[in-house]
Amino acid sequence: VRISQLVINRLVRCLGHSFVSNKQAEQAPFSDLDLLEAAIKIRDEHLVPTLPDNCPDYLKELCRRCWDPDPNKRPTAAELVAFLSEYLDESESSDN
Repeated sequence: VRISQLVINRLVRCLGHSFVSNKQAEQAPFSDLDLLEAAIKIRDEHLVPTLPDNCPDYLKELCRRCWDPDPNKRPTAAELVAFLSEYLDESESSDN
């Protein structure tokens, strides 16, 4: 299964914004916490980075699923490919 560069670029932009910058490219996620405090909040409170408003809904949903506190509820690699392929088909259709 081929995942288009368009879908990969959208995912990278969305996640990149979230992980590289959290406050309009001014601040890294959790920069108000020290490393240990952030790790504890991630583990105990399921703290996750905020996704930007312009992140497509399907990528927000993908992130939420990947960040589920229960590892058994997170998508498998095959499910990720299927999920992204569905949007690949839609984005290629809309490009034509």
